[in-house]
Amino acid sequence: MTSRTKNRGYIYLRRSDGKQETSLQKQLAWALATARQHGISVDATAEDLEYMSANDLHAYKSIRLDDTITGADLKRPGMTALIKDAKMDLGISHVLFFKRDRLGRPDSPVDMMVIEESLRLAGITIVRSDGISEASANEDVALMNSIMMLFDYHRSGKFLKELAEQMVLTQEQLAQRGYWTGGNAPYGFIRALVDEHGTILENLPQGKRVRQAGCHVVIVPDDMEKIAVWKLILSLKEQGWGYKRIVSYLNNAAIPSPHAGRHRKDRGVKHEVSGRWTL
Repeated sequence: MTSRTKNRGYIYLRRSDGKQETSLQKQLAWALATARQHGISVDATAEDLEYMSANDLHAYKSIRLDDTITGADLKRPGMTALIKDAKMDLGISHVLFFKRDRLGRPDSPVDMMVIEESLRLAGITIVRSDGISEASANEDVALMNSIMMLFDYHRSGKFLKELAEQMVLTQEQLAQRGYWTGGNAPYGFIRALVDEHGTILENLPQGKRVRQAGCHVVIVPDDMEKIAVWKLILSLKEQGWGYKRIVSYLNNAAIPSPHAGRHRKDRGVKHEVSGRWTL
């Protein structure tokens, strides 16, 4: 076990959905209070979290962050930085995260057990809201901790599967009634909020979410030039064109792709979408 003499720590924060899970701010508030309680030195404030969110950072001072990234992804940039930095910096003796389901919701509980145990064997004590895994635990305590890890990560992964199944069922029921089930509107369309009679109450710009009793979201045509591109693609396909030929035609004609100029995140990294069509 690696010798670590200083009482410094890292804080790990994660959420996959800002609406449904313990907020990052609440996780941080718990971690700061717990660090003070146990005499663990951390360089982190609520302002630091805001700065990280505004600048799409995954590591800053004592915070390691994965925002809107699923816990099933075992290569999350924030968690990857946490593991690497904590192991390399021998001044780090503690890692704090709210619960094990914040560190991960794995398909296989063994995957996360290996990750967590590697931190403990590196001499790092793990502090959670529901327990502490001491780096110096004896064999009996370590065995009990492994049993609890297996249970916690199995429960986290099972919850993720059950949630996914319930979401699919709900979306299927909504789609059968003609409602939009989520995500951006298709090329040339816009989302609209309708009441129980189908009357449009307002058009919804990208990113806006509305929850209103008795109302649902539908998609309606919005940009006739883009609708014309839709019709062109269908016409070319009907004439026997292959997809590669259609993509080449659209790019040669300098017709922008659906998300040209927008920004998106891949594995938490923000980048601008090109204007080229791809398969």
